Amino acid sequence: MSYSFEYIDIILLAMIAGFIFLRLRGILGKKTGFEEDI
Repeated sequence: MSYSFEYIDIILLAMIAGFIFLRLRGILGKKTGFEEDI
């Protein structure tokens, strides 16, 4: 059971990190005007 919980923690951390990365990338893109499509 501990292995499954460890995998779940890793997946959750990866999702949170990816979400924060995309948010920061979007904010930086808006500030620098690098984004064109969105």
